[in-house]
Amino acid sequence: MRLGLIGTLLISFVFWAPASAVAPMSDCVPRDALVYVGWAGRSLVFDGSAMGQLVQERSVGKIAGALSTLVTDRLEQTQAELFSHLWSMAGICWQHPVGVSVLDFAADSVNVLVVVDLGSDLESFQRELALLLQKLPDQFDVSEKSVGPDRLRVLRGGPAGLEEISFGFKERVFFLATNLAVAESFASLTRQASLQMVDNFRKCWQDVAGPNEQIAIYVDVRRILERLDGVTSPRTGDQNPDSRPVSAVKKIADALGLGKCEALACSARIVDRGFHTKMKLFSPAPHRGLLMPLAGAPLSEDDLATVPADADFFLAMKGSPDVLWAELRHSLEMLDPDMAKALDGKVGELERSTGMSVARDLIANLGDTLVIAGAPSQGGFLTGTVLTLPIRDSDKLLDAFAKIEDYSRSQSDGATGIVIRKYLAERAEISYLTIGNGQSPMAPAWAIHEGRLYVAGWPQIIASVIGRDTAATTITADPCYRKTRSRLHESASILSYVNSPQIARHLYGSALLGWTLGAGMLENQSNIEAGIDWLPSLATLEKYLWVDTTTVSSDARGVTFSSYGSLPMIGLSAVPFGGPVLLAGPAIALQRAKANARKALSQTKLKSIHLAIMLYADDHEGSLPPDLAALGDKYLQSTETFVSPLSDRPPPRLVDGKFGSQIDYIWVGSGNLWSYDKPQEVVLAYERPENYNGKPTLVLFADGQIAFMDAPSLAKALSLSKELTGDH
Repeated sequence: MRLGLIGTLLISFVFWAPASAVAPMSDCVPRDALVYVGWAGRSLVFDGSAMGQLVQERSVGKIAGALSTLVTDRLEQTQAELFSHLWSMAGICWQHPVGVSVLDFAADSVNVLVVVDLGSDLESFQRELALLLQKLPDQFDVSEKSVGPDRLRVLRGGPAGLEEISFGFKERVFFLATNLAVAESFASLTRQASLQMVDNFRKCWQDVAGPNEQIAIYVDVRRILERLDGVTSPRTGDQNPDSRPVSAVKKIADALGLGKCEALACSARIVDRGFHTKMKLFSPAPHRGLLMPLAGAPLSEDDLATVPADADFFLAMKGSPDVLWAELRHSLEMLDPDMAKALDGKVGELERSTGMSVARDLIANLGDTLVIAGAPSQGGFLTGTVLTLPIRDSDKLLDAFAKIEDYSRSQSDGATGIVIRKYLAERAEISYLTIGNGQSPMAPAWAIHEGRLYVAGWPQIIASVIGRDTAATTITADPCYRKTRSRLHESASILSYVNSPQIARHLYGSALLGWTLGAGMLENQSNIEAGIDWLPSLATLEKYLWVDTTTVSSDARGVTFSSYGSLPMIGLSAVPFGGPVLLAGPAIALQRAKANARKALSQTKLKSIHLAIMLYADDHEGSLPPDLAALGDKYLQSTETFVSPLSDRPPPRLVDGKFGSQIDYIWVGSGNLWSYDKPQEVVLAYERPENYNGKPTLVLFADGQIAFMDAPSLAKALSLSKELTGDH
């Protein structure tokens, strides 16, 4: 009987274990995805979690309904109906497994694939989708296409970047893509060709995964950096790769210490009704740049001795200030030597003025454990926030501060409104600033006491902390802190804590006043009867708000961020992890602006070519030149006009009336310009389509008009042009 039980457990484990740590919908995402985000949908485990129960609160449903009504009331009838169907479809989707992936991007487009396993709600979703398509304005065109046993629909007429949306169903999975080729590829996708089967994804996922996955994120950082490199610094056929300058993306990534990053994986799973979030940036040691502050020595409980038990929040981190200062200087040097020189100049000016060394007298005497904590016992919510830092040599640091204070007094004399004053507390002398001749509500203060530096917004706050009973209970003895801390990595170089229930108590009074006023305004300005009672009571909110603890640790493979609380949290300490991905937004936006500028410049060059053609025709009784080289130096000042700014080719040389190298504008004109009946339909030249990577290219017509045309339209225009000119 015991053997039978063991056998049953083993069989159950075989079937249960793989599913327990599977990233949601990763088997429906193509293997070449650059970014993947998965959502597991609703389940008994999710509904039983703190977040799941909060979502089911009556007031949450009423607020969501009011928002929908508010939006609908401000739209025209057709738009309101479209929004209503979209809202209903979204309401179905969030309850089911969803996968969103970015497969590729360019300066003016992003290939995105969305997949939803609709399960038993397939028919309801299809019904809402059919009603939505019926209500689409005339500007949209919907066509169908068969791909194997499946049928795709293609929606055209959307805004820039979404001109062509493809969607369809594969059994019970709805899929939507911003590119027809992506949709066609998904229709034939097999599990073996999915992201779930990629070795690197599986290895990364193994480090962060666990039972009851709810949210999954994977970013192929290395390939994104490569794509950004290609987008922002496109190669050309005439450019030698070995002589290609270092791109701005690679330069920034290396300077920030992100150049060696391979991937990022993040998992948020439900554990004991709460969310355990774990994210790892896979970047081999040694960690430099932004990653260096995240890879310090482990914190100990003694490092938290200054954090009181009633803390609203705290952040503690290990890191040597002098090493971090040197790394900052190194990163600036890599980014821009002029920035590093400017920093050196400011530091040198300060050192000459004060007679002290910033590196030796100031930074070198600061300790390696920074703690920022806010607590009511220190002076109130937010106002009671204090930064503490151990000191290596108090006398040297006091001397450095004294020199800086003396210099500041000699420069201000009250004229600037900034005055340094002293406050003699019971146990220490505290320095503080008065700013703006008493107009500022803050008085930044600092003091050195018993081997620690204290910094706060007011001198009274420091006095409270220094005067506190040294035997008072610290945060390390708090049961809530210890419970959440025990679930995370034992060794952490950064540790943060947020007492969400306590902060809710601080803010609930203001929330009540704001909600009451807002509900009244909502009723006056709309047809919505907004209830004052929609805001949950403090007791209700406290059921769903737990303390949240975050740790950051590192190893030879990368840096790991972990947190545990009632909600999935990505803390401030994880912000540097997003560096490689965040580079994408500004880089793409910048490149898009550059691409638009280059297109405009190319149009200007075509206009110059057209003017030269007119001058040539006027000198030759209307006859067009045999080729663009015939325009030569007589009609154009430079052969650079024949090079598009999108290709960066070198200007061609004219040798015996012929171009010595390839140009970017293809000449198709013929005959006599004055004989054209419809010059607006006769093509004279067009830019090489490869300059636009398959997108519409520029076309010059005989009447001087310039238009963007895709390949099929250009082919029709060339055919018609030949008929009109008799050039067969």
